[in-house]
Amino acid sequence: MTPALTALAVVVLLVSAAAPAFAQTARDLSVMRRPRPEFQPLCFLTDLGLTGEEGAGGFRVCPRVQVTGGYDDNVFRTEDDAEGDAFTRVSPRIALRSNWENHAVGVELRGDIERYADLTNNDWEDFELRGQGRLDVREDLYARATASVGRFHEDRDDPDAPPGVAGVNQFYKGEEGLQLTYQPTDLVFRLEGRARQIDWRKNGFIDNDDRDRHEYEVSFRAGMEYAEEFLFFVEPAYNIRRYRRDRDFEGFERDSQGFDVRAGVLYDVSGLTFLEASAGYFRQDFADRRFETADGVSVQVDMAWNPTELLTVNMGAGRSVEETTQLGVSSIVASRATLGFEYEIDYNLMFDTLGTFRRDDFEGGSRQDDNIFARAGLTYLMNEYLSWNARYLYARRSSSLAGNDFTSNTLLLTLRGQL
Repeated sequence: MTPALTALAVVVLLVSAAAPAFAQTARDLSVMRRPRPEFQPLCFLTDLGLTGEEGAGGFRVCPRVQVTGGYDDNVFRTEDDAEGDAFTRVSPRIALRSNWENHAVGVELRGDIERYADLTNNDWEDFELRGQGRLDVREDLYARATASVGRFHEDRDDPDAPPGVAGVNQFYKGEEGLQLTYQPTDLVFRLEGRARQIDWRKNGFIDNDDRDRHEYEVSFRAGMEYAEEFLFFVEPAYNIRRYRRDRDFEGFERDSQGFDVRAGVLYDVSGLTFLEASAGYFRQDFADRRFETADGVSVQVDMAWNPTELLTVNMGAGRSVEETTQLGVSSIVASRATLGFEYEIDYNLMFDTLGTFRRDDFEGGSRQDDNIFARAGLTYLMNEYLSWNARYLYARRSSSLAGNDFTSNTLLLTLRGQL
């Protein structure tokens, strides 16, 4: 992590010229995300003892905690003999953000603890420490840096999750990123690098050591603005994935490298429509000669449309190469499409829904999974301190491999408190 953490420290410590303008897009002004000053957290102002001046507030400290009660009618995502159980989730978070005109820095510590009433081998605890910063070199040049470390769990509906009633897979992940953006006149250039380290934990009799890996990616975007609302761009990206073990437990070499080259357009009419769409070609080659190359059409779509002040329409699509250690399978090519709506019933009462279809093609094998995920919820903002959220989740998998289908329904009720 040293290079990225060093970059983040530079962002935190350096101070120079004026900040570029960061305009709000239609995504930022959607029904669920737009600012509502009466319900924004108050936070605490502090200078962290840097100036010694009474009342100085160069930073904002924002604590928050969520308590969720829920019921899942198929906890282990099994095809037959589904078991349901009630659970409680507690999610504390505290964030420190700069309150400066130029540059920005922030640190956030969060956790999630979930406990089941009876099926306790499904309990899990996640935590993450994340830092980010922005250095405004001048009006047309700025840099961003991020660094994070945490422990996470693998969802039961993941294709690599252990079947039946085994415990939940857990892993540690560190991630670092550095981005440099240069925008002279109508041109835009963005260079971005990212590194990721994943360390899987042993899960009872399941040894996940052959899933440990490092991932590296670098991308470059070159674009040209047209008529203010349009940005046409090309974006090549290259990645390297290296596993800690030379071979997995079945004798396969999992190391790979690949590229993804796309051309696209970004359309942004402030507050009304945001659309970023691109298409191209991806290819992933594997060290093991028994694995076939994974390649195909690359697509990325992200859209937010606010036809009225009360309604937001969200759409998305994408294809990506996902890692797996399943026997004889080099990777999973995941293709997804999403559609969702957000509606403001009242100023402090919102409804939102989202549906996702994802097809997983297991490269080198005959398995193909069709997944449907859907959610719908109501959010009620009581005041600047408290809010409620009620949500229904639906998940279904239809697999060509016998015994891997499932359907689940989950109900959630969440109380959030913030200062």
